Amino acid sequence: MVRSLLNWTNPKIVLDNFVGSGTLLVEASLMEIESYGVDINPLCVLMSKVKTSALFYQLKSYFNRIFINFQTIKNFVESIKDEQTKDFYKLVLAGTVSDISRNRKKNFHSAFLERLRDLELRIYLFKKLNETLKIKPAPAFVERMDTRKLNLNKKFDSIITSPPYAIALDYIKNDKDILRLIFDLDFKILEEDMIGNPRENKTQF
Repeated sequence: MVRSLLNWTNPKIVLDNFVGSGTLLVEASLMEIESYGVDINPLCVLMSKVKTSALFYQLKSYFNRIFINFQTIKNFVESIKDEQTKDFYKLVLAGTVSDISRNRKKNFHSAFLERLRDLELRIYLFKKLNETLKIKPAPAFVERMDTRKLNLNKKFDSIITSPPYAIALDYIKNDKDILRLIFDLDFKILEEDMIGNPRENKTQF
């Protein structure tokens, strides 16, 4: 659907002001369309940044050594100097937290390495495929921002977005372990600010 909308609007620059996990940005990048995305949820921003920037860079593996637990891995990830690489491993860590919260019998270190190998494989496969396709991905830019206070100082040909699924999904409840452990975030504040939160009855516009 996203690709169809991009084909129909044929923009040079496109905005997704509820970027979520970055699907529109990835498709736009692969179609060589410059794109911008914003979201108030830091996890969404992280996912979108990694999914779009991973098309460009060579990953450096830091995980040949043994890491005992969550805090050891988190401390090491935070010490990585390169921001793109740090974001990649932070997303791996976030995915691991999600896996463990659903299956507490899993070993954290093993779950982390499983997530890491899966994402590394996806990047490798894209790069191998692109040796034939020769796609030149366009840049994508992602910022954490409240869409009601949008201030990008940029003109867009199109805005293509999917607003929050107000009743169907409780984003905070689904991701509260990640928000607390990875971002050290008071998710109660985020809960009040997010548009479409099913547990907030106040008028949000």
